[in-house]
Amino acid sequence: MKPLTILLLSFTLLNCAEDDPISKHENPDTSPTAALMKEEVKQILISGNSDNEIRTIWKPSSAQLTNESGKIDVSNTPNIEDDEFIFLLGSQDGEVKIIWKPRNHVNINATSQDGALLDFYAPPIELTTELDNTSPKILKFEDEDGEIVVEVISEVEVNLQVRRKENSTNLSGKPKFHSRWSGWRPWCYTCYMNYQLTPIPIENTVNSIPTSMQFSQLVAIDGSDLLFGAPGFTSSLATNKLYWSYRTNDNNLLEILKSYNLGNREIETCSSDINSFVSKQLHIIEGEIKVISGLHVNTYPTDLNPAGADPSCSPDSYEHGLRLSRFGSAVLDNSLYIFGGDLNETNSDKIYKYDDVNKSLTVIGTLPSQKSWANGEIVDSKLYVFGGQAQFSNTPSEDIIYVYDFDTASTKIFNLPRTVDRTYAARKDNLIYVAGQIDNTEYDIFFGVFNTTDNTFSEIPTNLDMSGNKTIHQLTVLNKTLYIIYGGADENGIESFGIYEAAL
Repeated sequence: MKPLTILLLSFTLLNCAEDDPISKHENPDTSPTAALMKEEVKQILISGNSDNEIRTIWKPSSAQLTNESGKIDVSNTPNIEDDEFIFLLGSQDGEVKIIWKPRNHVNINATSQDGALLDFYAPPIELTTELDNTSPKILKFEDEDGEIVVEVISEVEVNLQVRRKENSTNLSGKPKFHSRWSGWRPWCYTCYMNYQLTPIPIENTVNSIPTSMQFSQLVAIDGSDLLFGAPGFTSSLATNKLYWSYRTNDNNLLEILKSYNLGNREIETCSSDINSFVSKQLHIIEGEIKVISGLHVNTYPTDLNPAGADPSCSPDSYEHGLRLSRFGSAVLDNSLYIFGGDLNETNSDKIYKYDDVNKSLTVIGTLPSQKSWANGEIVDSKLYVFGGQAQFSNTPSEDIIYVYDFDTASTKIFNLPRTVDRTYAARKDNLIYVAGQIDNTEYDIFFGVFNTTDNTFSEIPTNLDMSGNKTIHQLTVLNKTLYIIYGGADENGIESFGIYEAAL
């Protein structure tokens, strides 16, 4: 974990407002929990957890955002449903540590529940406090930027509040480490979040792994440039859209970017003549689409065709300095990470961080071996890279899973049940869904899910037709649905492509 001073997020206990869940007992001395002793509080919160084994986590049963527009119930939003809170003993006697996994943050300045949805994935936050002798049921976790306040109500109920501190600034006068929670910008010191938490056994925290995946076509798409390309694919909580990008396989070599609105089922399209290699990766950062190609990082608006505008786009484009093909990428804390796939294969074991301000790449880590045709995903400050092969061509597919920890700069190694390349990955809470091809000369579909809680992989059968060269070309998760780009030519050479969906 990072030191406390790297936190953007901060918290404070409000004065006793009548509707403040933290202070709902007007006289704490007469509340049912006032008699709780320190050891009892620790037993309730920690529930057998240790640094080596987590047995219980606390999940939100309800959540309320308060800002200048009023109070907004955000309980059932995916940005809240993925939160986890873990309590551990501190290193000193009487200390308790909290680990908050916010994952997808809420938009703290929202005016509605839908407006609270935000495309911003955050790393875990860790704070430590000492139990108070006179009032052990209330724990205040704080650093110079703010506080988390926890009130133990019973063995099955905990209230928690988060809020920034108004005097949290760095030497330039700006809030410190702002990227730790972009949802709090512009800096809202009167905004706060109230959670009601309930304990969940660790074995119940992971979404139920399906025994099979039943896909159905959502929309047919033009796939003439997808079969031998490498399209990018992502989704947005904020816009409720799917986005995909590819390069045309004609003399123009255009970069095409499309979106599909899941609400009105409209497709928007724009194109750019910025020449690059065929591989694409898509991410949404700061409310904009980043298309990472073999030579460039191109930035587009999330509204591709506003008010009937010309479908040709003029993205902000910068050369990133690499020569990439069949590479991987992922986003954490509004930062873009690129790994593998460098045609200068001596660099294809590097993990690069892209600086969007200075338009430059910095090596921040190294994988144990070179990677090509391998993709991955980030869950809770760890990068998971699946399968692939060592070089762009003439090397066998692999069964290796690399888990790179950004906090410790260390890597753990696990294994897939078989060798797989052309992999794609998408996260849902603790799970990472993985698709690929079983052999690097065929198109047989590999599909499964990696459980980051216990580092196990489960292969899952699908109902997808694998005749001819039909296969999965990308995937993404939005809310409780998995979407894939799927298609190819059947045994008679007839091509068909589409975006397919399956409930999770």
